[in-house]
Amino acid sequence: KKESQIEVFSKEGDILENMPFKRDSKYKAWVNIMYGCDKFCTYCIVPYTRGRQRSRKKEDILEEVNSLKKQGYKEVTLLGQNVNAYGKDLEEKYRMEDLLLDVSKTGIERIRFVTSHPWDFTDKMIEVISTCENIMPYIHLPLQSGSNTILKLMGRRYTKEEYLTLFHKLKEKIPNVSITTDIIVGFPNETEEDFLETLQVVEECKYDSAFTFIFSPRVGTPAAKMEDTISKEVKEERLQRLNERINYYSKCANESYKGKIVKVLIEGVSEKDEDKVMGYTETMKLVNVKADKATIGNIIDVKITDVNMEYGRRSSVKDLQREEFIPFLRKVFISSSSVKEEDLEFFIQKSEKVDAEEMYTLLLEVGEQMEEKELLRILKLLPQQHKLYLEVFLPLGSLLHPTKAKLYSLFLQSQANKKRVR
Repeated sequence: KKESQIEVFSKEGDILENMPFKRDSKYKAWVNIMYGCDKFCTYCIVPYTRGRQRSRKKEDILEEVNSLKKQGYKEVTLLGQNVNAYGKDLEEKYRMEDLLLDVSKTGIERIRFVTSHPWDFTDKMIEVISTCENIMPYIHLPLQSGSNTILKLMGRRYTKEEYLTLFHKLKEKIPNVSITTDIIVGFPNETEEDFLETLQVVEECKYDSAFTFIFSPRVGTPAAKMEDTISKEVKEERLQRLNERINYYSKCANESYKGKIVKVLIEGVSEKDEDKVMGYTETMKLVNVKADKATIGNIIDVKITDVNMEYGRRSSVKDLQREEFIPFLRKVFISSSSVKEEDLEFFIQKSEKVDAEEMYTLLLEVGEQMEEKELLRILKLLPQQHKLYLEVFLPLGSLLHPTKAKLYSLFLQSQANKKRVR
């Protein structure tokens, strides 16, 4: 019997180019510009699981963008855990502002980038974004907390005042810019005064939308070792108060588009109405359009006649690009004990944005630190294609891998329970 051999390429510090991969869209593409992260925020596991920052060479990135343009792609999103720090690990003095300018010069119609860290957002970057018409006026700028005490404990390397200065500079310099954020509540020993400072920043910034979560410790991070005296009830109450303000300003932002004519890249048929098509504005607003299917793949002018009032955290999931969904889903899984059943089901239903292998990797990553009842809850809700993948790969090496063994046992339990119900 012939044995199949699989060669796995994995060497710390190296970036392998020209590896085969599948694009999800014919019109939008994601282009990795770097891997890993050097920031070491105290709550984040990324530097420990994905390694230190490694930037791709500019020549390889530009070659990929030019190739995509020739193939007819209309939009690229430059990806990295902290894209603003691009190039800091390279010998050549070439930074994110230089890369943005060169990608803009390729002439591709739309350029986005995620995720930004406030500490590395330079004035030169702002100038490039404001002057290049094909760089979209959408910035995801994580706040995490509005308290300087908590920001210091988080290792975020900026103060509330510095963040607000940057925020207002972006609003002033970039016409019609849309800014979204991430906020964590209930970080170890966050006081009511600390939380109120976060609410004050939200009131000042009036974000278009935000992803908000209760702090959940990641095993192996400094924050996981911090003493936490805040009760679960207090954390949940603070999250509710925060979401009320986030939802209000998200609603206001959406309503401001009513009656305006905006440019929309039409991506496909609407999920809500097969007689309509859907796409995104330059500011990352999802729009359902009554238009011919022949418009798919084109950027068209659309007049906003109505605004979906299902605003806030739930609807913002629909605005997530594929590369943003894994970090989002990771946060949902870890904080699943504080997520309502119907919301958790909604988020997991949207996990068709990620393939089965990515889901498998994510479950292995979060499985070590999660309670069994929460993991079981998630496994029961997974789409069928993800369950089929787990059924094949979880048993492999599970005897030598405690987390995999734990997941496999729970997976069998979830399937057995399903069969008994039948």
